[in-house]
Amino acid sequence: MLAALEADGSGRIVFDDRTVAGGMRYWYRLRLDLDGQVRDTPEFEIDVPLQPELALERARPNPADADLFIDFSLPDARPATVELVDVQGRVRLSRSTDLGAGRHAMRLARRGELPMGMYWVRLTHGADARVVKVAVVR
Repeated sequence: MLAALEADGSGRIVFDDRTVAGGMRYWYRLRLDLDGQVRDTPEFEIDVPLQPELALERARPNPADADLFIDFSLPDARPATVELVDVQGRVRLSRSTDLGAGRHAMRLARRGELPMGMYWVRLTHGADARVVKVAVVR
């Protein structure tokens, strides 16, 4: 067993394995205690890249009815910009970040901060950009 973890308020469990090496493949299995019943998940594999890449992994939750978070990766320490763009092309939120290379999570908006609708989250790093779609609901 590597760690014993508890879910956060949204039910999400995060484990950051800092012992991995770039260019390697790792297999994990979770053991869950669900109201006294212990169950194992199927084994899953993760490939660790040699160097982090620019990636906008997801917006969560999606559809968003609570605080809106995004998960992303940066290849180096250059600053990046995260924007939330509405369907009319207006930038509703913009955040600059200099978090450095690697995987990151960011709260983009608090519950109730955005009107209902469809949006794009755009991550810009130098001349490269990534986009994911997100819906805000009530």
